[in-house]
Amino acid sequence: MKKIISYLVLLLCFALILPILLEFVKLDKSSILHSQTKDHCTELLNKAQQEFDYGHFQAAIHLIDSCLNNADRSETDKATAYRLLGLVYIADNLKKEADEAVKNLLIIVPNYKVDPEKDPPLLEQKIDEWKLKLKPTVNSITPNSIAEGEKGFKLTVTGDNFV
Repeated sequence: MKKIISYLVLLLCFALILPILLEFVKLDKSSILHSQTKDHCTELLNKAQQEFDYGHFQAAIHLIDSCLNNADRSETDKATAYRLLGLVYIADNLKKEADEAVKNLLIIVPNYKVDPEKDPPLLEQKIDEWKLKLKPTVNSITPNSIAEGEKGFKLTVTGDNFV
């Protein structure tokens, strides 16, 4: 009889502790999946770089697009993706697409510094062109002035290349 009671107590403890243990396992699994998703984009970009190095431009574009379509990508991964995409399009002689990729890179990293060791002259040229194009210009500001302490005014700034 004592043995049966011991088993019942053990079974009851297990029944109470099991849901708690399962919750911890589920939380841990969730955090692991989240970190894997974040690392996934970096991994895709590394593979895309390899495909680019081998001259497999379409495979590189596919991998880069997969990263850019990932909601959990970091800004660093996004910038890396657009830089690499620009390189792929330049190498594949797709001027319009290369321009768009470089523009997106500079929107994310407006002060992108060209690395002569990694960035070929054509990419540097495109970056310089887009830096000039993306310089914001202000044509007008209205109203010109308001009375000190005036509430509820609407400021309108017109111009080009606001990012």
